[in-house]
Amino acid sequence: MNKPSGSLRLPWAALVMVVACAGAALWLLASLMPWERFYAEAYQHSEHRASTRWPPRVVRAEFIADRLWIRTHDYQLWTVDEATGETRRLPVPSPALDICRASGRPVIVTQGADHWSLLEYTDSRWSPIGQVRKSGEPLVGLACDDDGVNLLTTRRLVQFSNGTSITVRLSPIRVPSMQRRTVGSTPRAIFVGFALGEWGGGLMRIDRATGQVTDLRSNVSGERCGGPLNPECDPVTGVVQRPGAHDCAIAAAGLMYGFFRGRLIEVCGASIRTFYLGPCPEPQHFDGSTAPDGEPYCTEVWGGVVRAGNHLVAVGNNGLSRIDAEGRLQSREPLPPFKSYGPFLLAFTPTQ
Repeated sequence: MNKPSGSLRLPWAALVMVVACAGAALWLLASLMPWERFYAEAYQHSEHRASTRWPPRVVRAEFIADRLWIRTHDYQLWTVDEATGETRRLPVPSPALDICRASGRPVIVTQGADHWSLLEYTDSRWSPIGQVRKSGEPLVGLACDDDGVNLLTTRRLVQFSNGTSITVRLSPIRVPSMQRRTVGSTPRAIFVGFALGEWGGGLMRIDRATGQVTDLRSNVSGERCGGPLNPECDPVTGVVQRPGAHDCAIAAAGLMYGFFRGRLIEVCGASIRTFYLGPCPEPQHFDGSTAPDGEPYCTEVWGGVVRAGNHLVAVGNNGLSRIDAEGRLQSREPLPPFKSYGPFLLAFTPTQ
C-alpha cells in the first residue's frame, strides 16, 4: 500500500471558502448576541462602575438650555451646567440608549423589555412622547429636527410629530454593533455615519418617504483611498444639515493613522463633493504633494461638526473652525483649556 507523503495542501478556492465561512459565522454570532440584555446589565452595574477607577466614557453629548447633556457608555445620563460647573447624574427610568434635542428640549430613547420609549424632559421630569414595539431588530439611533423626533432601527424609521407617528419600512440596513454611529437629518432624508478608525466607516442615506437606503460613496481618482467619500478609508464623525440648503447634508470625516487625512463632505442628491479642507496640522512633516484626486496628502482630521445659525462649527486637529454656508473659513481658534467637571474633562466655547 502506498503511503501519502508530503504536507496537506488545500487549493486556493477551498482556502478562500474556509475563510469566508468563518467570517460569516462570526457575523452571524454577533447578530444573534443578546445585546439588549447587555444594555440592562450595564445600567444595573453602573453604580459599581462609577466607584472604580475607570471614569464614564462620553458616547453622545448635546448642549441644551445652558447645559451639556451627556450619555455615557453605561447608558447613564449626566448634565453639566456651563455657568456654575454643577455636574450631576440625572435619574432615568431605564437604560438611556440615545439622546437628541427637539424644540429646545432633550429627548431620550430608553430600553424596555419589549419596546423602546421616547421621553422628553420638561418641568424637571420625564414625559412620554410615544413607544415603539420591538420586532427583533436593533436600534440604530435618534435624530431630532424641526419636524419632530425620528427613531431609526435596521428595519424601520418611526417619525413622531405633533402627537402622531408614521412608520416607514426600510430596505435592509446592515449595522455592525461595534461601529461608532452618528445620525443626522434633513427634511427629506436621515443620514447615518459610521466610524471604524483605521478600518474606515462610511455614510448612508435613508429616504424618509420611501425607506430606500443608499450607501453613499465617491472615488474620483479610483485609487484605494480616493475621495471625497470612501467607506474603506473615511470614518464619518458627524452629519448635519447644510445651512441654507434643506436637502443637503455636511459630513465630517477624518483618519489619523500614520498620516492625517480629513475633509468636510457635502451630499446634495446624487452629488458628493469636498466642501472644505483644513490645513495640514503638521506641515513640517509633509512636502505639500497631492494625491491622485488632486487633494493634499495631509489635511485636517475632523472629530465632529455642528450647525450654528447660518454657519458650521467643526472641531479638528487645528482647533475650532467656523465655516460659512459656502464652504469658506470664517475663523479658526485653538481649543480652550479643558477643565474637570465631575468625572469629565470638558472645554466650553461659544459657537456663535
